[in-house]
Amino acid sequence: MTGDAREIAAQIRGRERSAADVVGEAIRRIEALDPALNAVVHPRFEKALDEASALERALARDLGRGDDPSAPLAGVPILLKDASITQAGEPWHEGLEAAKRACHVARTTSFLTQRLIDAGCIVLGRTNVPELCTYPTTEPVAYGPTRNPWHLDYSAGGSSGGSGAAVAAGMVPIAHGSDGGGSVRVPASLCGVVGLKPTRGRFSAGPEHGEHWGGISTDGFLARTVGDLAAVFDAVAGPHASDPVQTPLERPVSAMLASPMRRLRIGLRTRGACGGDPAHPVVDAITRETARRLEAAGHVVEEASPGALEEEEGVAQQGTVVAACLAAELAAWSRRIGREIALDELEPRNRMSVAGGRAVTGLQFVEAREGLFAWSRRLVAWFDDYDLLLTPVLTQPAIRIGELPLDPTAAELDAMRRRLGWLPGPWNVTGQPAISVPAGRTPEGLPVGIQLVAAWGREDLLLRVAAWLEAAQPWPHWSGSTRA
Repeated sequence: MTGDAREIAAQIRGRERSAADVVGEAIRRIEALDPALNAVVHPRFEKALDEASALERALARDLGRGDDPSAPLAGVPILLKDASITQAGEPWHEGLEAAKRACHVARTTSFLTQRLIDAGCIVLGRTNVPELCTYPTTEPVAYGPTRNPWHLDYSAGGSSGGSGAAVAAGMVPIAHGSDGGGSVRVPASLCGVVGLKPTRGRFSAGPEHGEHWGGISTDGFLARTVGDLAAVFDAVAGPHASDPVQTPLERPVSAMLASPMRRLRIGLRTRGACGGDPAHPVVDAITRETARRLEAAGHVVEEASPGALEEEEGVAQQGTVVAACLAAELAAWSRRIGREIALDELEPRNRMSVAGGRAVTGLQFVEAREGLFAWSRRLVAWFDDYDLLLTPVLTQPAIRIGELPLDPTAAELDAMRRRLGWLPGPWNVTGQPAISVPAGRTPEGLPVGIQLVAAWGREDLLLRVAAWLEAAQPWPHWSGSTRA
């Protein structure tokens, strides 16, 4: 669609564009492109048009959100991931066939959803996810695969794959995602957009949840530009008083994007973490080119990374915590739809995870969490001496639709983790912010992103460096030409 989120909001507030026209344009683009991409699984177009018209009436009266500085994204169309956040009365299925058959609708509106609405966003619908958001590609049995706009034979990634494809295709300028092991950063990398996993405690998970996956997962956003990503972050950041972890935002980051940066010390790592494979030559070359660009700007880039990234025990501990949380999540879904969801109703990999989670004792769960806390302390200590860590998002350049096994063994899952590198996952454990920034393309024209990780609470630094990279070598946006 025409314009980025900040431009759209300014034009609507200035009466240069109609919110209804902007929303209508986004709807027409979704209707034209989604049959091929399968990104939007729950459209709410009529309601969105009604909400846009209501905004127009408020603007005409010089009242309401349009002129309110607390509504910086007035009239901006947005899509929500069909997972962690809810909107009362709207479908909410998390890729589950059982929830789809039950036509389940949410009973509550998440605090984060309400903040987006209060900021002026118009919700157009919800995006496709893998079942229970547990896979790096979005190919649920319930709704089918989401395809990459750059090449329809390839995946948009997961688990925020629908959101990644929708933003890349220009359906909306920004979309919500969530990230429990790379689920914002992986689709951002594969689809050629920018995606931020914020510091733990920046956004509230309430009232439906206290925390996701024992605090390992958090909400985030994907956008076509760094400025839009900063704008939506500023608009909604801030915990709820009831949240178990609270990380208030001390000052907006948008105004800091163009601020001069001091000389940064940046560590570079291109091989995978926790026994992950070395980067594919294409990915390695793209990541090192980003490092050279930062060096040329005066920053110090060294081959260095936390020694704790060599440890593999944290992967098993993370798996224990997530499996137990998935078992609890399935029980919650059973209560929501009013009947027990049997294991054989799940896709095979989730059947295996939930069965394993049910076998986890309380003692094992606590011991695994304590092990992760100890691992976190070893990881974050490295950032006492370094400002940023630069890595690939994935050590492989792309994922074909159907490439990852639907019915994997435990050994196949571990082999997949090693092949993809596991570089996003540790920062879900530590709770540090991390961002995926477009950095290059494969010979087939598919985007490749790099990951930057900063110390706790330093989204400002991540976004400033990402904005510098965007200006130094602007990344191409999908033009509407898709290979198949």
